[in-house]
Amino acid sequence: TITLTPVIYIDSSDFRLVDSSVYYGLAPNKAVGVKYHGGNLFCDEVVKDGDKVVELKCHLDTSESRKKPKSYITWVPSDGIPCEVRVYGHIFTVKEPTDRWEEEINPDSEVVHAKAIVDPSVSKVVDKKDVNKWHSNFALQFERFGYFVVDTDTMYDSESNTGNLVFTR
Repeated sequence: TITLTPVIYIDSSDFRLVDSSVYYGLAPNKAVGVKYHGGNLFCDEVVKDGDKVVELKCHLDTSESRKKPKSYITWVPSDGIPCEVRVYGHIFTVKEPTDRWEEEINPDSEVVHAKAIVDPSVSKVVDKKDVNKWHSNFALQFERFGYFVVDTDTMYDSESNTGNLVFTR
């Protein structure tokens, strides 16, 4: 069950300060659908710390007369579980490394999202006692981002909701 809490988190790529006709995400004074909920999220105010957006104050329109949104955004509730997400890409910048392979190493072959958040329902299927160094670990599909596997660095205890939760793709 996915629970809509009074505070939700969205991916930063789903919001822009300046709207355009070709952008279908959330922007000031614009509504988008809230995936798996059915309401329209309307951005009323943007709170900034200097140039950085730190909070969006929005309201949810669930009225029968609301317009159908052009797009829907994904979100996680405020009681989501903090985790680390590791995304691996190609090790080299070229198809076939040469003798100069050290210069051809892709500096972006590992991208670590240290402050990711997943839905609390993940605690029902992930626990450190099930993490295995020698066999495939549980896989989950992260909407819009693909499949991720529970990493062997995971020390998450689902009963106490403590410990590091790490996913790898």
